[in-house]
Amino acid sequence: MVALWTVVIIPIATLILSVFLGAWLNAYLTRPKLEICGNGSGGCSGPGYYMCHAVVRNSLGLLGISLKQTIIFGKRLHRPVEKGLTANRNPASKCTARILDKVTREHIAHLWWRFPESDRVQQWVDIGSNESCDLMLFARLDAEPSKYFIYQSKSDALLDVGIPPEHLKYHGTRRFIVQISYTHGRQKLEFDAAVQKHYGGRLTYIILDRGGSF
Repeated sequence: MVALWTVVIIPIATLILSVFLGAWLNAYLTRPKLEICGNGSGGCSGPGYYMCHAVVRNSLGLLGISLKQTIIFGKRLHRPVEKGLTANRNPASKCTARILDKVTREHIAHLWWRFPESDRVQQWVDIGSNESCDLMLFARLDAEPSKYFIYQSKSDALLDVGIPPEHLKYHGTRRFIVQISYTHGRQKLEFDAAVQKHYGGRLTYIILDRGGSF
């Protein structure tokens, strides 16, 4: 009986466990995972617009150690640290996004995506492993430096910005929630965004702990 347990049952159980763990690990490492990895802003010619965006990346799978940067009293103690084995993830398919009011959680608008270095926008994208895409958030007219609105496009052209009526423009500090759905709605990413109006009317945006002027 002892010999049967040692020679037959334990090896079979070990094999089954190894197959199960291998399948689980493969699914975990290759499952798409979106994260906010940056932000940006800039102006454009023509009527004169300023826009800002979040950079969304489908990060590589990591089997190892991942530490976020540590900041104390505004001083960075160390940069993000990642050590271990990496694996390509499956594409994050059918990525869509919308923006809500932070206080009321009322839906405001669906958002637009732009691939880096492109002058086209679209309302859903597929993001491959270790690829990134810009999620357009806020815009303002050059002639209205103290007013802003949610970026919308009248077509698939980045610069074809839709100007909302006056009652849909914002004049002061406001906080928002951005919700991203992907993998046909089965996975979600949610993060905070805000626009602050400073003394003199200057506008700055904040995405998580990052931001800038626009």
